[in-house]
Amino acid sequence: RAQLLQELAPEREAGAPEHLFGAPRLERFLQGNDCSVPDAAAHFRKMLQWRASAGMAEKRRSVTGKPWKPDSVPGLRELLDVLAADVWSHTLDGNLIWVQCDGWARLDRLMEIPDKDLFDTMFLMCELRQEHLDGLSERHGRLAKLVQIRDLSGFSVGGLLRDRAVMGRLQESLKVVNLAYPENVHKIVLLNMPSGFNLLWAALQPLMNARVRSKFCFPSKDALVAELAA
Repeated sequence: RAQLLQELAPEREAGAPEHLFGAPRLERFLQGNDCSVPDAAAHFRKMLQWRASAGMAEKRRSVTGKPWKPDSVPGLRELLDVLAADVWSHTLDGNLIWVQCDGWARLDRLMEIPDKDLFDTMFLMCELRQEHLDGLSERHGRLAKLVQIRDLSGFSVGGLLRDRAVMGRLQESLKVVNLAYPENVHKIVLLNMPSGFNLLWAALQPLMNARVRSKFCFPSKDALVAELAA
């Protein structure tokens, strides 16, 4: 981390937000780039460019210091209801749990939300979640991350792939999360894969590097029961 901090000294001296240079944040960029300092620094600089273009320094002020609760981000409670997601639990070792039932998501209601409102809510949620995870990391002495559990029962892969507007929003979200909030995810467990899932997986894979793809787990029902019982 010291080498990366030294590499990023010009950006820090130029006034980049100080919270971005904390130990947990720098460690995430290193892990996400296989501990290569030059690659992590290049990634970090691209993140700074995105933050500047998105005006995140100003937007972040509305959530800084707030608790990890739905009402801390404008529109988040409604968005999570649309997505059929519960994101407020933790594992015993301090990771954050995100549970989502994608088959129950209301994509029609999601598309009623204007792009600006949707992405403002999503990225402010990412800012608050990042602050929460970094705080957990400092308290536990290791990187706290997100464990996602996604139940795909009843999810229509064909319907999603045919809806260019929804796919466009999904692709934009993945692109920004991978760029600006690397190594926040420990594992993504996908349950009850529907028919045609391989088509969706093929569409999403180009948006993720090998390290991110390796975090996806596709347990069988028997394997899941055995793991939960262990």
